[in-house]
Amino acid sequence: MANEKYNDGTLTIKIDEGALRRLQSEYTDLAAEFKKRAGEYGWSDKGNVTIAYPFYLQMGGASFEEAKSLIKALEKVRGNLLERFQLTYGDADGLSVGLKSLLAETDLAEELNGMTADEFGAYIQKSSASLAPTES
Repeated sequence: MANEKYNDGTLTIKIDEGALRRLQSEYTDLAAEFKKRAGEYGWSDKGNVTIAYPFYLQMGGASFEEAKSLIKALEKVRGNLLERFQLTYGDADGLSVGLKSLLAETDLAEELNGMTADEFGAYIQKSSASLAPTES
């Protein structure tokens, strides 16, 4: 990547094919890591646990109000983490797929080396990817 500053004060960032390939690889790896982290993990004799579904927690008896509050708070944290995972995974997946599409048209990418941010954005799809486990 190279930066050029013009007399009128504007800054143009030029991105070459190598930089795009490195970014595409980073986003692909990031999406794969999120997918892996959202997978199921063994949880003693209670089966598997995944961030995509509420955790099985049992704390004290039915009248133990502090435990109920703690379980609700943990569920809220799990839900917030899942939302952030899904957003980041979707963004990384969308960028990876968009850059792959852009790089597939190498000749066109070289021709459009001076494209604007809006033109570049046209290559980046909005992801509908999900971290929810698929049923087999």
